Amino acid sequence: MSVFKPQKQKEKKYTLKITRKIILFSIILMGLFYLIQTNSLAVEGLKITDFEKQIEKIKKENKQLEIEFLQLQATAKIKQAGEELKMVKVDNLKYLEETGEIAVK
Repeated sequence: MSVFKPQKQKEKKYTLKITRKIILFSIILMGLFYLIQTNSLAVEGLKITDFEKQIEKIKKENKQLEIEFLQLQATAKIKQAGEELKMVKVDNLKYLEETGEIAVK
């Protein structure tokens, strides 16, 4: 029976070594997985920030276009109102100059 004891001890040591290697490999694998996930989240966060900046830029452009549209629309309405009232476009425009004491106070 004493012959079998060293064999069992060797088997236990061998099993213990394999178990340790499996645990070490699992820890390393989980560490790598954690690093990959963390890096992935950081990259996605940067993408989201870039998209938010693009959204703000597009919103500003949209407001500018709305203002320009409203200005053009107002100009078109003024033109149309002028045509409806049968107004004539002025070609020669002369301004009066202020001279004399009556005009100046």
